[in-house]
Amino acid sequence: LKTNKIILLSGPPSVGKMPFAEKCLKQLGVKYEVVDFKNKKIRKKFSQLTEEEMRWYFNQFQFVVIGNAQLFESLQQVLNEVLSENIKASVILSCAFEPPIIEELKEEFNGAEEEKI
Repeated sequence: LKTNKIILLSGPPSVGKMPFAEKCLKQLGVKYEVVDFKNKKIRKKFSQLTEEEMRWYFNQFQFVVIGNAQLFESLQQVLNEVLSENIKASVILSCAFEPPIIEELKEEFNGAEEEKI
C-alpha cells in the first residue's frame, strides 16, 4: 500500500471492499479518510469544490478511500492530480464496476511500461 499511488478494489456490491481497505490502513497506522459517493450529499458537496479546494482536501491525508468511485464526477481530475503529484495522497478506489476512466488509465500505464522497455 505504501508504494502505490492509485489502488483499485473492484467487485460486486456489499462484499467488504471498503472495510478491507480500512482494516489494512488501520494496521499500517496511517492517516486516512473515507469518502463514499453512494451518499448524494457527498456527491453534491464534492461537485461544488474548485480544483484548488479538491487538491487541498485530498492533501490532508496519506490515503483517501473513495467508495463507489464510479459515481464521483471528478474522478478523472483527481486521478490526474495524483499522477502528476499535485495530490500527494494515495487513493484507493472502491467500485462495484470499473469506472470508464480505469480503462484509460490502464492504456496510459501500458504505454508508460512499453516506453521503459
